[in-house]
Amino acid sequence: MTVTAYRTLLPIYLRREPAKQDQWKGDFDVVAYRSLQSTRPWAVWDYHNKQKPTRRNRVVTLNCSRWRVIWLPDREP
Repeated sequence: MTVTAYRTLLPIYLRREPAKQDQWKGDFDVVAYRSLQSTRPWAVWDYHNKQKPTRRNRVVTLNCSRWRVIWLPDREP
């Protein structure tokens, strides 16, 4: 993917958040948001999902569309 094509993709904001478990064991889910304010989650990759995005990902495919990834700071427990 060229730099120009990468910049034309719509942004999606990702953040690592503590896993939604009864007891937190240090695992993080990856949560996607459509806006920078991070008010309503749009998608969630569970901590055990091997295909969840990592900080190396610049582009992610979600709902048959490609999105430019912008990582937000992790949410601490």
